[in-house]
Amino acid sequence: MKKCHIPLELVKWIANFLSDREVAIYLDGNQGEMKLVKNSIPQGSLISPILVSFYSAGLLDIFETPINPIKIPKNHACNHPTHVSILMYVDDGKLTVSSHSLDTNNYVLAKAYQLVDQWLHSAELSPDKDKRELMHYTRRKKDKISPHINLTNRDGTISTILVGSIICWLGVHFDRKLLYNYHVTKMAAKAENAVACISMLANTVWGLSHYHLRLLYHTCILSIIIYASTAWWTGQQKHIQILNKVQNRALRLICAAFRTTLTHALELEASIPPLSLYLDFLTKLTAICFNKLSTNNLIFQRLSDNWRNGQSLLNPSPLPTKHNCRSKPTQLQKIATFTSPAYECIFLFLLLSWQKTQLDYGKCFTIHQSTTDKDKVVARHNSFVNQAQYHPETLLTYSDGS
Repeated sequence: MKKCHIPLELVKWIANFLSDREVAIYLDGNQGEMKLVKNSIPQGSLISPILVSFYSAGLLDIFETPINPIKIPKNHACNHPTHVSILMYVDDGKLTVSSHSLDTNNYVLAKAYQLVDQWLHSAELSPDKDKRELMHYTRRKKDKISPHINLTNRDGTISTILVGSIICWLGVHFDRKLLYNYHVTKMAAKAENAVACISMLANTVWGLSHYHLRLLYHTCILSIIIYASTAWWTGQQKHIQILNKVQNRALRLICAAFRTTLTHALELEASIPPLSLYLDFLTKLTAICFNKLSTNNLIFQRLSDNWRNGQSLLNPSPLPTKHNCRSKPTQLQKIATFTSPAYECIFLFLLLSWQKTQLDYGKCFTIHQSTTDKDKVVARHNSFVNQAQYHPETLLTYSDGS
């Protein structure tokens, strides 16, 4: 799919045009009165992600050029820094670079941030300085000291961003070694609080039925436990032991059983599989979704060339590629083992509904005028089928839709 560049003035005009026709009412917490929103797009509008994607397209193009826009001096070039990659989800962005030195990473990231800040200034935007975070992902023992980064603001002042031990991005808590121990513990505590809330509704006399308690568990608790499981679930027993405590307590509430009841019996009675099996099931479902992605998808940029049909990398990985067969596979490579690029691929956006009409297909389609006489319709259809038998290139398709 070709890129479409839309001027920022047009995006602003669309936003102002829609704001006049989509008005929301908000409660002002300071004054305690209702106010009408007359400008911009209301919170939760469906058009907001689309406009943001068009608005930030120019920022993504800065780091997609084959020539590195950042000039690296010799003292940092010897550490072989990779190309800076940027990843954005609506208004959340992340800059990533890899090299043999943490100081080199800070230098490259500081220069990349200046480019981002300049683009934001040209687009009449500004970053949230309180939400800027820095994380060094490394498992080397010699990298015990993590250097902070200094960023230059627009007014010439210097802001120091301290290195964090845990960073939450899009609901996932990343640690320095990418072990996700903190994330699993955090999600388990959050789910434990939800179990404590539904325990008030699990009274055996006037409480909810077993069916509704199980429904609450699937919708309100299990969704917390399995959030982003394909990123952190690697089969570690340490993680599953923490999460099993939450599910075991929920099983006893659903089945109204004693603490000494066997967990396997409760799982069978409530028709809730063990968490380890369910997480493996979700991983395999994610692998099936690989066959529905485009060859330009970022996931395929991290896999072998077979997934891209031999095409070159459009967005190389920020980490150097290891061709050693003994190297430990990544999480994406592990998930890809449950499927294959040779399987049937389903292209969800193969044809756009507004690009093809009857004139584009020529004589491929035949449209008959509808009539109220059922006998005439049946006779005409039977005649058409009899003639189609002598033409092997004809394909008959029946549908009960419109």
